[in-house]
Order: sequence, then structure tokens, then C-alpha cells
Amino acid sequence: MQIEYYEKSLTEEFNDMFSRLEHCDTTDQKNKIKEMNRLIDEMNENDFESAFTVEMFNEVHESIERNKLPIENAILFLKHIGYYQSSNDIWNDSFEDSLLRKQIKKKIINENKKQEEKSEKLLIDLSECYLLLQDQIAGSYISDALIPICMPLLLKAALNKEENNEVKNEVEIALLALSNFKHISPKQELYLNEIKEIIQHHQKHHNLSQLAYQSAWEFLIFRFYEESGLEGVIVNELHFARETERELDELTRNVDWTKMDNNGRSNSKEMIIIRWGITLEQYFFSFNFSWNDENEKLIECIVRICRAARNRNKKIVGYYMRVFEQISELSAAGINSLLIHEAFDFALEETHQTTLNDIFTRNLFGFFKILRENLKEDADKEHSDAKRISVKRKVCQKLEEDGYEDTAISCFEPIILKKASVQFVCLEEYLF
Repeated sequence: MQIEYYEKSLTEEFNDMFSRLEHCDTTDQKNKIKEMNRLIDEMNENDFESAFTVEMFNEVHESIERNKLPIENAILFLKHIGYYQSSNDIWNDSFEDSLLRKQIKKKIINENKKQEEKSEKLLIDLSECYLLLQDQIAGSYISDALIPICMPLLLKAALNKEENNEVKNEVEIALLALSNFKHISPKQELYLNEIKEIIQHHQKHHNLSQLAYQSAWEFLIFRFYEESGLEGVIVNELHFARETERELDELTRNVDWTKMDNNGRSNSKEMIIIRWGITLEQYFFSFNFSWNDENEKLIECIVRICRAARNRNKKIVGYYMRVFEQISELSAAGINSLLIHEAFDFALEETHQTTLNDIFTRNLFGFFKILRENLKEDADKEHSDAKRISVKRKVCQKLEEDGYEDTAISCFEPIILKKASVQFVCLEEYLF
């Protein structure tokens, strides 16, 4: 008789260990959490979504309430979940909707109110858990009550310049948590000197990990839209475009673009490249100053990344198409740079290789749509900028080469393909 062996999925194995967690003593529980954390590291996004539900987070809440899960062990567990979620750009709103979120928020506020025996380490740990577990969309609006508590503490933790692996890991986690402060506008005195010091110290001593450095910049760039006065700091003092180009070049060189991941995941280097894409999209969204050579080199670098990633990781290319979309919203100089550095050529090449059904293609079409809208001439305008007209002519020439014209029209208005009869529309008339 042949015996069939059933192999548990990662989620099933994780759930089995979790169900027995509160029946262990404190030491054994800590060891089991470390095993569970190792399982988390092996998960892909689908495994993660299956394991970390509202119900699971509510069970953690109940275990803490019943003193079955000491807060130290809960932090060890939750911080690792949050680190995985944030560093892999996973959108999961389970924590947002759970009782655990309210419980941690209450613990932070109550601990901060203590006049004596206040634990700064506990406050930092709880702040990191809370921020790392926030969903990247729904959780980007942090409670106003937590901002003046969490932000200074995490910046203080990130300013630790000791040269050992444990401290570097703590600094990385603090900066990753800070990067989840998205759509808020704290006063500059609450953060600016500290984040400048962190970035400048790294530029001189290279003490941060690649993820930590990217997180520091993400935190600062997401303040840019509301704080136009940061232009001098970001562009002239800290040289964001130059630093991003250097980081992306190094990351790109250290990815084997010919090797595929069997588990369907981006590796850690690729995820940092994606995170830089998110930061760049926000940078160009907030961009309101003169174009410079550092931006030119950055676009050239981004095109190299897209060409390298096109066969291995379409997610990367999709994110950077959104960056091109933001650049095409800018002046003629920005659009001209996309032409000079072949961003436009790359996008056109990709139209022949994709379908209308995936996120990447929607981002690609978004780039073309925004480009079209920003190249259209205002009928009420008596005088058009000569440089802008020149750029528009270049776009037309590119689109009309090698049969791209028909493809581009279908990109701009896919709906016309559904009509029974379609008359050819001159692309130049369509754009202008």
C-alpha cells in the first residue's frame, strides 16, 4: 500500500505554530516566535495575506490582554511581521481593522504619560510595531496623538552612530518605521535637523544599510509636497537626485537580472529599487523648480533599470512608468529629457509586448495619456513656447517611426478598438 504524504503550506505551518503559542512558557514561546519569524521570511505575498488576517491580530490582542503573551514576546513577533510587510511593500489593512491597533496605540499614549519609570525602549518598540504594521495606503494617516510621541523617539533611535550590527539593525527598523509617516505635515522643528544629520552622516561615513538610507529619504521626500521650503535642503544641500542615481546604480549592478525567483518574490535589492521608485514618484510630484544635470543623469539611470528589469520584474518597470508619468507633467525640459534618454523609446517598445489586463500596462498607458495631455496646445493661447513646440514635434516623429503610430493611438484611447469601424486619426492632430 502506497502512503501519500501531505506537505503543509507555509501558511498552514505558521497557523499551526501560532495556535499553540500561548500554551508555552515564556522562554519556549520566545523560541517558537523566532521559528515563526523564519517562516515569515520564506512567505510570498499570497502566503502573507493568508496568514495575517484581522482575526489573527485580534487573537494576539486577546493573548496580551489575558497575559498569555508577554509584551516583550509580542513585540518580537509583531515587529518582524511589520518589517516584512513594510520592506516588501505589501498592502494589508488587517492590522488597521483590528483590536490590536487600538491596544498598541493606547499602550503608547499611557506609557508616555508616566511621570516616573517611563520606558523609552518600550515606547520605541511599540512605535515601531504600530508604524510598521500600518497598511501603506489606509494606514498612512497616523493618529495626531502619536506623531509628537513616536517621531522624536524614532529619530533619536535612528541617530545612533555606534558601529555594530545590532545597532545598525535597530537604526534600519527605526528609519523603516519613520518612512511610514506618509501624508502628515509635522512642524519642521520636529524632524528636519535630525533627518538632515542622519542623511549627511551617511553620505560621509556610509554607516546605513541600503534600506535604511532609502527609508530616510522617503521620510523626508514625503514632507516635500506640503513644505516647498525644503527645496534648498533636498536639492542643494543633500542632492537627492545625485544620491538616488548612485544608490540605484549600485543596486542594479548587484541584481542577477537573468535569474528568476521560484517563489514569485522580488529579492531584497529589487524591493529597495521599488521603494526608490515610490520615493521618486513623490519627488517629481512635488517638483516645482528648475531642471538640472543631476535630474538628467537620474533619468538616464532609471531607463537603464527598466531595460535591465523588463524580462525579470515587471513590477519594477510599472513603478518607474509612474515616475515617467510624473516627469511628463513637468516642463518641456522634463519631457525632452525623457526623449533624449530613451525613456519614451522604451515605453513604446513595451507596448508591443503587453496586454491591456495588467497593472504594468495601465501604468504604461497612464504615461502616454499624461504625455498627450501635457503636449496638447492650448487653443486660447496666442503664443506657444518654441521649446515646447520642438519637443512635441520630436514626440510625433518618435511615434510615427516603425509603426508606433497605430499602437500609440490604441494606448491613448483603447476604447476606440471596440468600435466596429475606426477611421485612421492622424497622430499629430490627436496630440496637438
